[in-house]
Amino acid sequence: MTLLFVAGSQTPLLALLALRRRRTLLVVVGPYAVLVPLALALGPALGDAAGLGLLALAVAPGELAAPGLAQALRARLDTTGAYVAGTIVASFSLTLVFVGNSAPAALATVRDAAFAFLIGMTVGGVVPMWRDRALLLLRRVGDLALIVLVSTAILRGAPALTFASVALALLVLATGGAAAVAAARLGGGDPWSALTGSGTRDFAVAAAIAGSVSPAAAALPLAYGAVLVVAAALVVLLRRREPGRT
Repeated sequence: MTLLFVAGSQTPLLALLALRRRRTLLVVVGPYAVLVPLALALGPALGDAAGLGLLALAVAPGELAAPGLAQALRARLDTTGAYVAGTIVASFSLTLVFVGNSAPAALATVRDAAFAFLIGMTVGGVVPMWRDRALLLLRRVGDLALIVLVSTAILRGAPALTFASVALALLVLATGGAAAVAAARLGGGDPWSALTGSGTRDFAVAAAIAGSVSPAAAALPLAYGAVLVVAAALVVLLRRREPGRT
Protein backbone atom coordinates (compact mmCIF):
# COMPACT_ATOMS: atom_id res chain seq x y z
CA MET A 1 0.00 0.00 0.00
CA THR A 2 2.98 2.31 0.54
CA LEU A 3 3.80 2.24 -3.16
CA LEU A 4 0.19 2.98 -4.07
CA PHE A 5 0.04 5.99 -1.72
CA VAL A 6 3.34 7.35 -3.06
CA ALA A 7 2.25 6.81 -6.66
CA GLY A 8 -1.01 8.62 -5.97
CA SER A 9 0.71 11.53 -4.22
CA GLN A 10 2.86 12.13 -7.31
CA THR A 11 -0.21 12.21 -9.56
CA PRO A 12 -1.85 15.65 -9.97
CA LEU A 13 -5.39 15.78 -8.59
CA LEU A 14 -6.47 17.59 -11.75
CA ALA A 15 -5.73 14.38 -13.61
CA LEU A 16 -9.19 13.20 -12.53
CA LEU A 17 -10.73 15.95 -14.65
CA ALA A 18 -9.25 14.28 -17.73
CA LEU A 19 -11.65 11.36 -17.20
CA ARG A 20 -14.41 13.59 -18.58
CA ARG A 21 -12.77 13.47 -22.00
CA ARG A 22 -13.88 10.82 -24.44
CA ARG A 23 -10.36 10.15 -25.64
CA THR A 24 -9.26 9.40 -22.06
CA LEU A 25 -12.17 7.03 -21.49
CA LEU A 26 -11.38 5.35 -24.79
CA VAL A 27 -7.87 4.53 -23.60
CA VAL A 28 -9.14 3.30 -20.22
CA VAL A 29 -11.85 1.07 -21.68
CA GLY A 30 -9.91 -0.15 -24.75
CA PRO A 31 -7.72 -2.80 -23.07
CA TYR A 32 -10.65 -4.14 -21.01
CA ALA A 33 -12.75 -4.45 -24.17
CA VAL A 34 -10.10 -6.81 -25.56
CA LEU A 35 -8.71 -8.57 -22.48
CA VAL A 36 -11.97 -9.53 -20.77
CA PRO A 37 -13.46 -11.32 -23.83
CA LEU A 38 -10.05 -12.95 -24.40
CA ALA A 39 -10.00 -14.27 -20.83
CA LEU A 40 -13.58 -15.52 -21.07
CA ALA A 41 -12.82 -17.26 -24.37
CA LEU A 42 -9.55 -18.92 -23.30
CA GLY A 43 -10.49 -19.63 -19.68
CA PRO A 44 -12.38 -22.93 -20.15
CA ALA A 45 -9.49 -24.41 -22.12
CA LEU A 46 -6.89 -23.43 -19.51
CA GLY A 47 -8.44 -25.07 -16.48
CA ASP A 48 -9.90 -23.52 -13.36
CA ALA A 49 -6.72 -22.08 -11.81
CA ALA A 50 -5.10 -20.64 -14.95
CA GLY A 51 -8.45 -19.46 -16.28
CA LEU A 52 -9.19 -17.58 -13.06
CA GLY A 53 -5.68 -16.10 -13.05
CA LEU A 54 -6.19 -14.87 -16.60
CA LEU A 55 -9.57 -13.35 -15.73
CA ALA A 56 -8.06 -11.65 -12.67
CA LEU A 57 -5.40 -10.05 -14.87
CA ALA A 58 -8.05 -8.98 -17.38
CA VAL A 59 -10.14 -7.14 -14.76
CA ALA A 60 -7.22 -5.76 -12.71
CA PRO A 61 -6.44 -2.03 -12.76
CA GLY A 62 -3.50 -0.63 -14.67
CA GLU A 63 -0.10 -0.96 -13.00
CA LEU A 64 -0.44 1.27 -9.95
CA ALA A 65 3.27 2.06 -10.08
CA ALA A 66 2.73 3.50 -13.58
CA PRO A 67 3.52 7.12 -12.57
CA GLY A 68 7.06 6.06 -11.69
CA LEU A 69 7.41 4.14 -14.95
CA ALA A 70 5.97 7.11 -16.85
CA GLN A 71 8.70 9.35 -15.42
CA ALA A 72 11.37 6.90 -16.57
CA LEU A 73 9.85 6.89 -20.06
CA ARG A 74 9.41 10.69 -20.15
CA ALA A 75 5.66 10.19 -20.57
CA ARG A 76 3.07 12.70 -19.34
CA LEU A 77 2.55 12.17 -15.62
CA ASP A 78 -0.89 13.82 -15.43
CA THR A 79 -2.24 11.78 -18.33
CA THR A 80 -0.80 8.55 -16.92
CA GLY A 81 -2.41 9.31 -13.56
CA ALA A 82 -5.78 9.88 -15.22
CA TYR A 83 -5.55 6.53 -16.98
CA VAL A 84 -4.62 4.72 -13.76
CA ALA A 85 -7.47 6.38 -11.86
CA GLY A 86 -9.88 5.38 -14.62
CA THR A 87 -8.75 1.76 -14.57
CA ILE A 88 -9.25 1.62 -10.80
CA VAL A 89 -12.92 2.54 -11.23
CA ALA A 90 -13.33 0.13 -14.15
CA SER A 91 -11.55 -2.66 -12.28
CA PHE A 92 -13.82 -2.38 -9.26
CA SER A 93 -16.90 -2.64 -11.48
CA LEU A 94 -15.55 -5.57 -13.52
CA THR A 95 -14.36 -7.44 -10.43
CA LEU A 96 -17.84 -7.08 -8.96
CA VAL A 97 -19.42 -8.47 -12.15
CA PHE A 98 -17.04 -11.34 -12.90
CA VAL A 99 -15.43 -12.32 -9.59
CA GLY A 100 -17.25 -10.62 -6.73
CA ASN A 101 -19.99 -13.19 -6.20
CA SER A 102 -17.51 -16.01 -5.64
CA ALA A 103 -14.89 -14.02 -3.75
CA PRO A 104 -15.93 -10.94 -1.74
CA ALA A 105 -12.30 -10.61 -0.63
CA ALA A 106 -11.38 -9.78 -4.22
CA LEU A 107 -13.50 -6.63 -4.02
CA ALA A 108 -11.79 -5.66 -0.78
CA THR A 109 -8.40 -5.99 -2.51
CA VAL A 110 -9.35 -3.62 -5.32
CA ARG A 111 -11.07 -1.26 -2.87
CA ASP A 112 -8.00 -1.02 -0.61
CA ALA A 113 -5.70 -0.44 -3.59
CA ALA A 114 -8.01 2.27 -4.89
CA PHE A 115 -8.21 3.99 -1.50
CA ALA A 116 -4.43 4.02 -1.06
CA PHE A 117 -3.88 5.53 -4.52
CA LEU A 118 -6.71 8.05 -4.34
CA ILE A 119 -5.87 9.16 -0.78
CA GLY A 120 -2.29 9.80 -1.88
CA MET A 121 -3.56 11.78 -4.87
CA THR A 122 -5.92 13.79 -2.66
CA VAL A 123 -3.28 14.60 -0.04
CA GLY A 124 -0.82 15.64 -2.74
CA GLY A 125 -3.45 17.80 -4.44
CA VAL A 126 -4.84 19.47 -1.31
CA VAL A 127 -1.41 20.19 0.16
CA PRO A 128 0.75 20.71 -2.96
CA MET A 129 3.45 22.62 -1.06
CA TRP A 130 3.94 19.63 1.24
CA ARG A 131 4.10 17.31 -1.76
CA ASP A 132 6.64 19.50 -3.54
CA ARG A 133 8.88 19.70 -0.47
CA ALA A 134 8.61 15.99 0.21
CA LEU A 135 8.78 14.95 -3.45
CA LEU A 136 12.37 13.71 -3.31
CA LEU A 137 11.67 11.71 -0.14
CA LEU A 138 8.45 10.34 -1.65
CA ARG A 139 10.31 9.20 -4.74
CA ARG A 140 12.95 7.45 -2.64
CA VAL A 141 10.26 5.74 -0.57
CA GLY A 142 8.48 4.79 -3.78
CA ASP A 143 11.70 3.44 -5.25
CA LEU A 144 12.28 1.32 -2.15
CA ALA A 145 8.72 0.00 -2.21
CA LEU A 146 9.06 -0.73 -5.92
CA ILE A 147 12.28 -2.67 -5.35
CA VAL A 148 10.51 -4.76 -2.71
CA LEU A 149 7.55 -5.31 -5.03
CA VAL A 150 9.76 -6.26 -7.98
CA SER A 151 11.84 -8.62 -5.85
CA THR A 152 8.68 -10.24 -4.53
CA ALA A 153 7.33 -10.66 -8.04
CA ILE A 154 10.52 -12.30 -9.24
CA LEU A 155 10.89 -14.59 -6.22
CA ARG A 156 7.23 -15.61 -6.04
CA GLY A 157 6.77 -15.66 -9.79
CA ALA A 158 9.82 -17.78 -10.57
CA PRO A 159 8.13 -21.12 -9.74
CA ALA A 160 5.21 -20.14 -11.99
CA LEU A 161 7.45 -19.35 -14.96
CA THR A 162 6.54 -22.27 -17.17
CA PHE A 163 6.47 -21.94 -20.94
CA ALA A 164 2.67 -21.78 -20.86
CA SER A 165 2.51 -19.12 -18.14
CA VAL A 166 5.15 -16.95 -19.83
CA ALA A 167 3.32 -17.27 -23.16
CA LEU A 168 0.02 -16.24 -21.54
CA ALA A 169 1.68 -13.38 -19.67
CA LEU A 170 3.24 -12.10 -22.89
CA LEU A 171 -0.12 -12.42 -24.64
CA VAL A 172 -1.85 -10.34 -21.96
CA LEU A 173 0.93 -7.75 -21.90
CA ALA A 174 1.11 -7.42 -25.68
CA THR A 175 -2.67 -7.39 -26.17
CA GLY A 176 -3.35 -4.86 -23.42
CA GLY A 177 -0.48 -2.63 -24.49
CA ALA A 178 -1.46 -2.72 -28.16
CA ALA A 179 -5.09 -1.92 -27.33
CA ALA A 180 -4.09 1.05 -25.16
CA VAL A 181 -1.66 2.47 -27.72
CA ALA A 182 -4.19 2.00 -30.54
CA ALA A 183 -6.87 3.80 -28.50
CA ALA A 184 -4.45 6.64 -27.71
CA ARG A 185 -3.52 7.09 -31.36
CA LEU A 186 -7.17 6.98 -32.36
CA GLY A 187 -8.06 9.68 -29.85
CA GLY A 188 -4.91 11.76 -30.29
CA GLY A 189 -3.45 10.97 -26.85
CA ASP A 190 0.07 10.19 -25.66
CA PRO A 191 0.83 6.52 -26.50
CA TRP A 192 3.53 6.16 -23.82
CA SER A 193 1.16 7.37 -21.11
CA ALA A 194 -1.50 5.00 -22.43
CA LEU A 195 0.92 2.09 -22.49
CA THR A 196 2.02 2.58 -18.87
CA GLY A 197 -1.24 3.73 -17.28
CA SER A 198 -3.79 1.59 -19.09
CA GLY A 199 -1.97 -1.01 -21.19
CA THR A 200 -0.40 -2.77 -18.22
CA ARG A 201 -2.15 -4.73 -15.46
CA ASP A 202 -1.25 -4.54 -11.79
CA PHE A 203 0.00 -8.05 -11.08
CA ALA A 204 -0.08 -7.65 -7.27
CA VAL A 205 -3.78 -6.75 -7.29
CA ALA A 206 -4.50 -9.48 -9.85
CA ALA A 207 -2.66 -12.07 -7.75
CA ALA A 208 -4.65 -11.01 -4.67
CA ILE A 209 -7.93 -11.18 -6.61
CA ALA A 210 -7.16 -14.65 -7.96
CA GLY A 211 -5.60 -15.88 -4.72
CA SER A 212 -8.69 -14.94 -2.75
CA VAL A 213 -10.54 -17.62 -4.72
CA SER A 214 -7.76 -20.18 -5.17
CA PRO A 215 -4.08 -19.85 -4.18
CA ALA A 216 -3.02 -21.72 -7.32
CA ALA A 217 -4.76 -19.11 -9.47
CA ALA A 218 -2.25 -16.45 -8.36
CA ALA A 219 0.54 -18.17 -10.34
CA LEU A 220 -0.29 -16.54 -13.67
CA PRO A 221 -0.48 -12.95 -12.31
CA LEU A 222 2.87 -13.47 -10.58
CA ALA A 223 4.37 -14.77 -13.82
CA TYR A 224 2.94 -11.69 -15.53
CA GLY A 225 4.65 -9.55 -12.90
CA ALA A 226 8.03 -11.08 -13.66
CA VAL A 227 7.51 -10.63 -17.41
CA LEU A 228 6.33 -7.03 -16.89
CA VAL A 229 9.43 -6.16 -14.86
CA VAL A 230 11.76 -7.47 -17.58
CA ALA A 231 9.76 -5.85 -20.40
CA ALA A 232 9.58 -2.49 -18.60
CA ALA A 233 13.34 -2.50 -17.98
CA LEU A 234 14.04 -3.20 -21.65
CA VAL A 235 11.62 -0.50 -22.85
CA VAL A 236 13.11 2.10 -20.49
CA LEU A 237 16.63 1.18 -21.66
CA LEU A 238 15.68 1.43 -25.34
CA ARG A 239 13.72 4.64 -24.77
CA ARG A 240 16.70 6.32 -23.12
CA ARG A 241 18.98 5.30 -25.97
CA GLU A 242 16.85 7.17 -28.49
CA PRO A 243 18.57 10.22 -30.05
CA GLY A 244 18.10 13.35 -27.97
CA ARG A 245 17.37 11.46 -24.73
CA THR A 246 19.55 10.87 -21.71
